[in-house]
Amino acid sequence: MTSLGIDARATWHHRCAAVLLCAFALVAWSRSAGATEPSPYEQRTEKEVDADVAAAGNEARALWAEADRRYKAGDLAGAEEQLQRLVAAAPTLDHGFRFLCVTSLALDRKAAAATACRKAVELRPSPRNRTRLAMVLSDNPDAREEAAGLLKQGFDQEDQVGRAVECRLALYESIKYQVDRGFVVCTERLVASFPESILARDLRVQGYLVAEDLDGAEAELARAKAAGLPQSNVDAYARGIAEQRGFVVPALKKFGSFALAWFGALLALWFFGALLSARALRAVEVAMQGTLTPISRGERRLRQVYRAAVGITGAYFFASLPIIAAVTLLSAVLLVVLCFYLGQIPIKLVLIVGFVALVSVWSIGKSLVALFRNKEKDPGEELDLSVEPKLASVLRGVAADLDTRPVDRVFVTQGTDMAVYERGGPITTLRGKGERCLILGVGLLDGFQLRPFKSVIAHEYGHFKNEDTAGGHLALAVRRSILHMAEGMVKGGAATAINPAWWFIRGYHRVFHRITQGASRLQEVLADRAAVLTYGTEAFAVGFRHVLAREAAFGLHAEATVAESSKAKVAVTNFYRFEPARPPSEDDIADKVEAHLSAPHSDDDSHPPPQARLGLAAKMNLEGSAAASSDDADGVWSLFSDREALELRMTARIRDAVLENIGVDLANPTREAR
Repeated sequence: MTSLGIDARATWHHRCAAVLLCAFALVAWSRSAGATEPSPYEQRTEKEVDADVAAAGNEARALWAEADRRYKAGDLAGAEEQLQRLVAAAPTLDHGFRFLCVTSLALDRKAAAATACRKAVELRPSPRNRTRLAMVLSDNPDAREEAAGLLKQGFDQEDQVGRAVECRLALYESIKYQVDRGFVVCTERLVASFPESILARDLRVQGYLVAEDLDGAEAELARAKAAGLPQSNVDAYARGIAEQRGFVVPALKKFGSFALAWFGALLALWFFGALLSARALRAVEVAMQGTLTPISRGERRLRQVYRAAVGITGAYFFASLPIIAAVTLLSAVLLVVLCFYLGQIPIKLVLIVGFVALVSVWSIGKSLVALFRNKEKDPGEELDLSVEPKLASVLRGVAADLDTRPVDRVFVTQGTDMAVYERGGPITTLRGKGERCLILGVGLLDGFQLRPFKSVIAHEYGHFKNEDTAGGHLALAVRRSILHMAEGMVKGGAATAINPAWWFIRGYHRVFHRITQGASRLQEVLADRAAVLTYGTEAFAVGFRHVLAREAAFGLHAEATVAESSKAKVAVTNFYRFEPARPPSEDDIADKVEAHLSAPHSDDDSHPPPQARLGLAAKMNLEGSAAASSDDADGVWSLFSDREALELRMTARIRDAVLENIGVDLANPTREAR
């Protein structure tokens, strides 16, 4: 060990010794604290003292009683005054001088204490008197050999003061020779003999400190405090432990505790989501028994719980964003500090960690900016319903059949989309006042009959009626924020295992997905039920299968069209009416539909299995509450005023997407893509 280490360690030991003095000064106080019953040794000693004091006369007995009363009350100066009168009145009473010695020591009058204790030993060289004198002398470096000699003459092992002085002298020997084990073992024996003693606990704290076991010292300090160790001693030890620990270890412990609590909350959300998901699956099974009730009380209550769960999970996410940023930066700072603490600074690692932290915080900031500045983009081309009165009439009619409010806006897309959502802030949508929107894919419309189309629209309106879209604004905001953050970290190279922000995003996404997907399954079944109740089993089944068939046919048609345009250099004017040389066959389409129907199902899927949804409709076996109409067999395209113009506009969108994604210009396939 270097001389620097010895000096530093010795300084700490001296500091311990200084603190220890406070405990020794309170030895006599501990005798009368009343915290525990006196030991047999103390009881015997007290009887002997009382007998000797009584034998010294009435005046001595009165002065002793008054000094004892003041000492117990904390009036040390008053007790000292009474004891000085006592030793003057009874100069042969060694107990009076010993009591005066302890009182003077408590008042930090060490010279007076030594004089009084020497007089007590002179009058009666009893083990008790010798140990009190040794206690006083042990604080004086020049008198420690004399103190050790007094102890060697023998002392009662039941006297904790003598045992404590023995430990104190062992501490100084540890400082002198760097042999710590003697003091540590001494404190262990002392606590084993006097487990309820404040003094023993006090010394045991120092035993841990000398052994450099700071965790043990903290634990023992807590026990000593509970036993009655004065707060001044507790504070002094706590400061010493904090100084020994320095900055890094406490910071790491606090950081670790916070991280555990934070991720523990996420884990709790995960288990809660799993329970809700399991409950939703049971509710879906019940719902698929073919009940004729649009929505039961239990299902309504479960949806309300789900909405609250989504709200809590979303609130946790947004509350966590500043925490993620702080934890990420703090992790980087702690790593750098730890490197300094260990004496080695790997520059490359520090630069990488710093870069990852900055990219993560930047991504979090961008996601928040995007969240608050975000203007919802139109999902497609908005259709002017005043120009399409037939379609508007059908949409209003379906809404009336389900007794709900119709959509306010319709957006057409080039694919096979079919969905509804609400626009507006969280409060607006929760109050049911949001702007209702329908997304309608042009790719679905070929061959779509009107009543099955109404049934599919009824399914979407069922989400409105069941208030599935209320509160959806929060879920969309969370997903959008996660997407922005993840995208920023991936592009910036911060999506690594050393990044706590990346851990959080991945973990939270799984939790949120589990919760929202469980709700989605139940929502889909209830929306299916609403469609069947309104337009019947047959219309629902035909509409459902039509959507599956058009998704398959459109995908195969798109592949064949793009391939032929690219290879044969054929321009595509109207994507929907283009006939490839090798169009997809009916068997190809049927195989793709069958593959979709028989695909394995996962609990994380947002929709129940297609076959189960068709099975629900078959079990209900209804004609529907909405009366049949003479135009039910008409095609959906009959609702549009200018089919070709709409197809051409959607074709332009498809051409832009194909050119951007795969570099093929369907309008001019001979042109080189840039």
